[in-house]
Amino acid sequence: MIRVVLDANAVVSAIRAERGPLAVIREACPAGRFQVSVSDPLLEEVERTLAKPYFADQVGKVLARHFLDLLQETALVHPIIEPAAGVATPPEDDRILATAKNARAQFLVTGDKGLLALGTCGVTRVIGPRAFADYLDSLGDI
Repeated sequence: MIRVVLDANAVVSAIRAERGPLAVIREACPAGRFQVSVSDPLLEEVERTLAKPYFADQVGKVLARHFLDLLQETALVHPIIEPAAGVATPPEDDRILATAKNARAQFLVTGDKGLLALGTCGVTRVIGPRAFADYLDSLGDI
């Protein structure tokens, strides 16, 4: 099973995506095409992001709570045992890299240009939503 870490903005944007790569990713996960991996700091960041006025207005409290509950129930939660300090700019992005590192994720999906510039972090490929959706498409139906 492909293990994937989605950054907080990708997760939150996927909730409301009607079409495009984030909608493809959102639909592929419950279909068993890949396994989402998270950490407590990443879950907290998703919750903070959903609470921001921009997303709160678009998603709503009920859907946000439902999605957070679903994410906590279905994602593999990995403790941060090995940090990834000093890798990302800005430094707070080291948490998402540490999540991918500790999960031994094959992919970190993000739209963050700084993270995308890394290309890889350990065994994890850092790619954008379009590239990951294309990758899933290249696998066909599993």
